[in-house]
Amino acid sequence: MFNHIVLFFVAIGIGIVGAMIGWELSTVIILIVSLTVLNIGYYLYIVFNSKNVKRLEKMIESNRKDPMYGFLWALKNEDIKDAVEHLETLMEKYKKTSNYYAYGYIKEILLNNLDGARRHAEDMKDTPIGRYSLAAVDAYEGNGEQHFNTTFSKPWMADSIKATHYYIIGNRELFENHRDLVIAKSKGIQLLSNIYSYKLLEKT
Repeated sequence: MFNHIVLFFVAIGIGIVGAMIGWELSTVIILIVSLTVLNIGYYLYIVFNSKNVKRLEKMIESNRKDPMYGFLWALKNEDIKDAVEHLETLMEKYKKTSNYYAYGYIKEILLNNLDGARRHAEDMKDTPIGRYSLAAVDAYEGNGEQHFNTTFSKPWMADSIKATHYYIIGNRELFENHRDLVIAKSKGIQLLSNIYSYKLLEKT
């Protein structure tokens, strides 16, 4: 939000300066559009590609009124009740879409309801996230080995299945090895989600 406010005032400043020194309107517009594109590009880079945890956490803190960022902020603070409420808001927003089932799956995992999580995963089993979610439920039940040779849509997912499986069966060394691989292969807000999820898992 702060960045958008700054961009707004910068745009006004460019307009005023442009008028004072006689720039063509088209020049002013091009400069403003260019700044806007750069700002959007920077934002998308942070969301999807950054590995700077402090910068990512600052972003979710400043946008925590948005239910997605609010959910991540709640996870960071280990506030399951608040995290579930944000997920329910997202489910209401994305009714009858695969996102509805994805958020429902996460909600049931947080509530330690594996049967509910499996039902949501089954509802999206034909999607990449659905196939991963079904494998993850198996891992939470200690049956993750059957998916160890499965190819998933994201580089971190295979290690996530292994990390969860090894945690459940009590192999601390292999859990930590694969947990660290998951974090190393993650980026953007997915990195935060994985970091916070493992911290919660280790407290169960």
